[in-house]
Amino acid sequence: MRVLSVTLLGVLLQGAAFAQAPTQPGEAFAGLTGSCWRTQMDNAGPDTDTHCFEVAVGGKMVTDTHKVRNPAGRVVYEGVSIYLLDKPSGTLIYEYFYSNGGKLVGYGWRVGDEIWFASKPGAEKPDLVWKLGKDSYTVTPASADLGHPGRFVKVAPGK
Repeated sequence: MRVLSVTLLGVLLQGAAFAQAPTQPGEAFAGLTGSCWRTQMDNAGPDTDTHCFEVAVGGKMVTDTHKVRNPAGRVVYEGVSIYLLDKPSGTLIYEYFYSNGGKLVGYGWRVGDEIWFASKPGAEKPDLVWKLGKDSYTVTPASADLGHPGRFVKVAPGK
């Protein structure tokens, strides 16, 4: 019984360390907020995808407004993600509203210079990872059905 208790405690402590989340979304998105970032769709183009991140409500919310433009510059698809702290799980929760009338809900957390995303809070393996750099970030999905890989480069300060 004691071995089981010690083992269980070890697993719980490892899980708690792994799932530690920033206190506020503004901290998780540090380095991205206040700027816009662009990629060629699927790294090939000709359409572009631009995300603009803004801190709101004193850092308790981050918005990500994104627009996909065709080669003529016309917006052909767009969406907005709202990131908030999910108090029960201690991670970020987001709702993504997109132009075809849909909504996607998921979770995210910062791990060093990465932001991990999954359909459940504190998942052992993320569905999608954003690796942050000074003037770019890369998006790596765990599989093709979970998103598109890409490299976003800083293009302008946000609004």
